[in-house]
Amino acid sequence: MTYTFTIPTDRKKFPSLNEYIKAERVRLGGRDVKFLTKGAVMKKEYQSYISLFIRRDLKDLKIDKPVIVHYHYYEENRKRDLGNIHAPCQKFVEDALQDCGVLVNDNQKCVVGFTASFDVDKDKPRIEVQLETVE
Repeated sequence: MTYTFTIPTDRKKFPSLNEYIKAERVRLGGRDVKFLTKGAVMKKEYQSYISLFIRRDLKDLKIDKPVIVHYHYYEENRKRDLGNIHAPCQKFVEDALQDCGVLVNDNQKCVVGFTASFDVDKDKPRIEVQLETVE
């Protein structure tokens, strides 16, 4: 069985891995907030954004079988490195799937693999995510 949701990226472009790593090095707050980083705030913001589309497209779906997650990226152009595109997005998406209750966990028992493919669509950049259940 497969389930698909789409994340538009024309209004909210996802950060590259390099941008996310740089943000993780910037601490926010005073001494009381020891581990709050700009990257943590960024991750929470993108997970919330992704969750909107998970809920819109998957409704109250709960998957109790292992899945393979297929990512299909449609970028505006070919300027960014593929790994820089995929790495932070994969983390944000799988954590959002767990937060929304679609997946019980995003560990290796629940997410048994993934694929990533890339195309250009300058008019409608987006990320299409397909969850394929496996026995």
